[in-house]
Amino acid sequence: MTILRLLRSRSRASALLQVVCCAVARRRRRSGIFRDDLYRAQKFKMLDYYGLHTDHRSHAVIQRFEKVNGIHFMAVQRIRPLALCVFHRDGKILVNEFYDAIKKERFFRPIGGGIEFGETSAQAIIREVQEELGLPITNIRLIGTLESIFIYNGNPGHEIVQVYDAQFEDVGVYELLYLNGQESDGSAFTVRWHEISSFTSKSPLVPDGLYELLKKAALLA
Repeated sequence: MTILRLLRSRSRASALLQVVCCAVARRRRRSGIFRDDLYRAQKFKMLDYYGLHTDHRSHAVIQRFEKVNGIHFMAVQRIRPLALCVFHRDGKILVNEFYDAIKKERFFRPIGGGIEFGETSAQAIIREVQEELGLPITNIRLIGTLESIFIYNGNPGHEIVQVYDAQFEDVGVYELLYLNGQESDGSAFTVRWHEISSFTSKSPLVPDGLYELLKKAALLA
């Protein structure tokens, strides 16, 4: 299939992604050096450009490949639409822990991810929680919108964040100390219940303004 036919028959994002993957596949056949990381890094970069797959772990794959091979994928500066969901229990909220290797600081963020083209932010929350935790949710309620401009691992970011409150349909989830999840790239992670004392200037709750928003909505004790 030619590039022209691809562009005509598929969406621009899907077509360009397939072109990149085909080119990488040819390179993989010619050389076995770092071929898996190369494929994943270029795939994630293309998906990230179109907002189809963006998370901290995907960025880590790209950064690891860049460091090992001494190359740099061109950074794409764009505003990312994001939806996050806050699950709360007895004054605690469910968050994922991340680490900024350059700042040498950890930070916490609720479950969520990028809003895909053609879906609402509420639909994005339902999809993200189902994909990452395999759990259905209910009583979804928008509690606010935040704008976050930040630096993560030396890379600038800009996000418009829709923040939701929701409940798990299975009430037994609230008795668990932690939940195991899986990103769309297959990497595993764990989310835990944290109280207000967990969030400090050295280990903040992100995005900026989320702490104040949750206090105002009485979701943090």
